[in-house]
Amino acid sequence: HDAPTNSLVVLSSGRDFQALKEVVRQLDTPRRQVFIEAVILELNIGTGLDLGTSFHGGLPIGDDENAVVFGGVQGSDLKSLQLSTLISATGLIGGLLGPILPQSQELLGTSIPSYAVLFQALAKSSNVNVLSSPHILATNNQEAEIAVGTNIPYVGGVNFGLPTGGVTGGLPGFGNVSIQRQDIQLSMKITPAINASNMVTLKIEQEIQDIGDRDPQLGPSWTKRKIKTTVVVKDQQSIVIGGLISDRVSYSESKVPFLGDIPILGYLFKYTKRDKKKTNLLVLLTPYVIQDQLDLNAIVERKVRERNEFLRAFYNLDKAAYLPRVDYRRKRGLVEEINRSILAVDVERDLLHSLQQRDQGVVEGAIEYDLKGAADDLEDPDAPKPQPETPAPAPAPGPATKPDATPKKPEAKK
Repeated sequence: HDAPTNSLVVLSSGRDFQALKEVVRQLDTPRRQVFIEAVILELNIGTGLDLGTSFHGGLPIGDDENAVVFGGVQGSDLKSLQLSTLISATGLIGGLLGPILPQSQELLGTSIPSYAVLFQALAKSSNVNVLSSPHILATNNQEAEIAVGTNIPYVGGVNFGLPTGGVTGGLPGFGNVSIQRQDIQLSMKITPAINASNMVTLKIEQEIQDIGDRDPQLGPSWTKRKIKTTVVVKDQQSIVIGGLISDRVSYSESKVPFLGDIPILGYLFKYTKRDKKKTNLLVLLTPYVIQDQLDLNAIVERKVRERNEFLRAFYNLDKAAYLPRVDYRRKRGLVEEINRSILAVDVERDLLHSLQQRDQGVVEGAIEYDLKGAADDLEDPDAPKPQPETPAPAPAPGPATKPDATPKKPEAKK
């Protein structure tokens, strides 16, 4: 057996050769194919509420103002001691700031107000609707794989200073940032098996990776959803192979003991954060068994039409539409015969229309189409060409005679 040329050399008797030839004829058939289309529907709904207050106060003590006493209530996300909070905080921000505390830069290493009160109220709402439709053409009993995604970088860690014992060990500004990368992709592995009744057995392994919430200290988190199953489905029948419905509620509260439990006034001594998230995920699958070349052409036309509709609906880019040009004159087979039949019908219709215009007379100024080439396409090349007709001789001039209205009877030949 020669694999590159797909040839088989047989050395046997004539009787065995005929039997082997029949076996090879039955086995040497094109492998069947199936076009698999998956639809991933994901809906994420999230709400959140942040509510809290922070305040502080301080004053210098002593005659030389070299000592400072201060106190207050500080939250993890809202700190009145840091003026940068006013820039980074979101939502409704209100507060009161006093003058800078004298000698605070020398004593505390930073300039802080003598007193400050900050209040934050933030309500969050997010809705995410994800629709993914990966599709792949697979051969019978052979694994096919498709993966679509990106590789994103993120900060994995920050190291400050040099190792201990160095000349500048421990000094800030001599550190480095660790950059790591993570694949965010949608992958699908499918092995189809088609039987004689067009029932398809699919071994499916689908994995969805995405980026989740991002923590300022810990960095981003990753979400992963994986489905591995085997299903039996009919041709062009849609099934649900997996799904997920989750409802997650998180609540955190930071408060001053006893003071934060006071009704109404307790909100001045605590910081609350509430998050609620709902997720609805469905994965659908539809196989299309490919019978012949016409099925492949239908799938190509449908996908190109969907892309053009997407462009017109969202971008209005008709010039970017993909219009494949296929020269069927260079093709052989059923598709070419169908295309020739369609062209022959169009040519015949144009020819009949041209003959009707010729009988009725062409309107002056109308555009005349040359259908000689179209008429030649309908003629049989093997048929004998008709001889040109010789025009009848004109009658000799003579006195005008009145034509006889009664036709003459033909004479019988003897």
